[in-house]
Amino acid sequence: MVISACLAVGLAAAHAGFGATRPNAGASDSLARHQRPRPTAPGLPSNPRVELRFDPRFTFDSVAREMGILLPLGAPMPAVRVASMVSVKDFQNAVAGQWSPAPQVVSNVYSVAQNAVYLDDHAHHPAFGRTLDDQLAHEFVHFFQARYLGIEAQREEDEEQAVMIQLWFRSRHAGATGAGP
Repeated sequence: MVISACLAVGLAAAHAGFGATRPNAGASDSLARHQRPRPTAPGLPSNPRVELRFDPRFTFDSVAREMGILLPLGAPMPAVRVASMVSVKDFQNAVAGQWSPAPQVVSNVYSVAQNAVYLDDHAHHPAFGRTLDDQLAHEFVHFFQARYLGIEAQREEDEEQAVMIQLWFRSRHAGATGAGP
């Protein structure tokens, strides 16, 4: 089975104010401190995109805590890339060992070979109650499964865990509602 994917956005591997995490630590930090500023450009672009509301480091650390994974201080994150910044050819190359046949569009996945999360940042997600942030949380689960838990081939229960943490993140942090991932 394919380990889920995410798309490209360059980001810093560390964020000031984040340190080591503890298993099941409470999310006592102010969420406002971790929210990313929203663009203020007037009007919508002709091909609207959604953006991450939270710093990816916050999402990364939150997922690790929820999974009970103790991260070392400054643990590196996978690269995060969004579809609007990645060519289909580059995406196909990134997931060549995981997907067959080659995908024709950039979609959500964690690429083990590239150690990168790819995210589809097209604006259709809110219509389904999804956010880009909860989808990033889903893909971070696959990162932790592969890099910290040694899961090489995704099983049905691994995808179920990713969906459950995605829904947890959505309800706890993203404020979106919706039935599915």
